[in-house]
Amino acid sequence: PELRKLANEIIAAQEKEIAQMGEWRKAWYPKAGDKLVMWHEDMKHSMEMSPEFRKNMTMTMDLGSADAQFDLRFVEAMIPHHEGALVMAKDAIAKSKRPEIQKLAQEILDSQKAEIDQMQSWRKAWYGK
Repeated sequence: PELRKLANEIIAAQEKEIAQMGEWRKAWYPKAGDKLVMWHEDMKHSMEMSPEFRKNMTMTMDLGSADAQFDLRFVEAMIPHHEGALVMAKDAIAKSKRPEIQKLAQEILDSQKAEIDQMQSWRKAWYGK
């Protein structure tokens, strides 16, 4: 039940964050269009996000059946997903000139770090890992 509660909290928080960023994107970059882009570090330019990359970023994979190992699979998928968000949030704090972005990034850093700590604690308590 505690994992289900956390999952619902993650859904609510991330839906709110996604909506806010979507509003900012439309307001700040009205000519950006519908295609999402990402920075390609090796090529040093932005490029359209591939469907596979977007799938990985949004974690739209099936974690399997609701068996005795489901909760372990969930936390083992969610921890690195949140760790990726921490990297992105730190980058935004360091590089963004917009206080709105910096504030949101700090909130993400704080909340997702706490969620990582909680999931790691459960993984150890429940599975000895």
